[in-house]
Amino acid sequence: NEGRLNRNKVFANLSYRNLSLEVSHGLRTGVNKNHNQYNLDYVHPLNTKWSIAVGMGYEHYGTVGPKSTIDYRADVLYRLNSVRAMSIYFGGATQQSPVDDGIQDNRFMFGANMDF
Repeated sequence: NEGRLNRNKVFANLSYRNLSLEVSHGLRTGVNKNHNQYNLDYVHPLNTKWSIAVGMGYEHYGTVGPKSTIDYRADVLYRLNSVRAMSIYFGGATQQSPVDDGIQDNRFMFGANMDF
């Protein structure tokens, strides 16, 4: 499974108010080598507990055959307290991932987050 090679990345995240930009660059050989990913996200608070978020990403595969892809997502987030939150997430992509049997198809996900 080539998914195990999807590690050793350098990340940078810039945020201003409700907008954030994340950039990552793969350092390893194989599927991750020169793999660049850019994510732009916007979070809109509805009140002190609830927020909605939308985001879009662009992935450029550096050394493997698949073309680049654009992904998209929408979240509903609920803040439990000052450090914990839960979310429901819908996401998809313009094409399947080159690893893990194309798990980048449209999907719903449930998440639990903890801020430090």
